[in-house]
Formats: sequence, C-alpha cells, structure tokens
Amino acid sequence: MPKMNIEERVELQDVSLKLCDEFELFEPCGMGNPRPVLAVFGVSVPSRPMLFGKEENHLSFHARQNKTARRVVAFNGAQHFNALSDLSKGGSLDVVFRPEKNTFRGETHVELYMEAFRVSG
Repeated sequence: MPKMNIEERVELQDVSLKLCDEFELFEPCGMGNPRPVLAVFGVSVPSRPMLFGKEENHLSFHARQNKTARRVVAFNGAQHFNALSDLSKGGSLDVVFRPEKNTFRGETHVELYMEAFRVSG
C-alpha cells in the first residue's frame, strides 16, 4: 500500500452516524480542507464481495471486526474482486476509508468508502 495520510486508526464499532455528523462540521471539504481519512486494521470479510454498477466496475463487501460489521464500497474497485474473494475464505485486511452516510429506502447507515486496503500482517 502506498504511504497515505490517515487521520486516525479506529475500531469498526467507532465508525458511527454520530462520527459522520461530527465530520460534517468540517465541511466544506476541498483542496485546502480534505475529507478525513481513517483506517481500521484486522477486519475479516465474512462473505464474497459483490460487483455493482451498470458496467460492474464498483465493488462492495462487508467488513467485520468483533461483533460489528459495516458495508465497504470501492468505486471503480472491481480489479480487487479476486483478492477480496480469496480473503472471504479466511484472513484479514486493513482498510483505509472515508466514512459516509448512505440513506436507502428511508434508512440511514454508515458505509466505508474504501481508498486502499492491504492484507493484515
């Protein structure tokens, strides 16, 4: 994984709607004020990732740490499908992400918009 500027290493259980609300206080984000980037280490991938989008160029999967699971979305991340499929059979990974709120059918959840990942170790 290339060197990245990460604001904080967090536990998956700490990535909440409240945290997203707090990050919104720093908006607007842009060149002089980038969106916060976080990292979570040692998450498992309990099921195979899924491709989505008209051209199936986006990827989603669930990351689990202890009793907490969150959906991870990798826009234009289809090239990682095989590696993440292999990890769903065992192993863990570290994920660099931006937390975002997603509202679907009236329910709001936190998702992790993946910037990068690596196999834990």
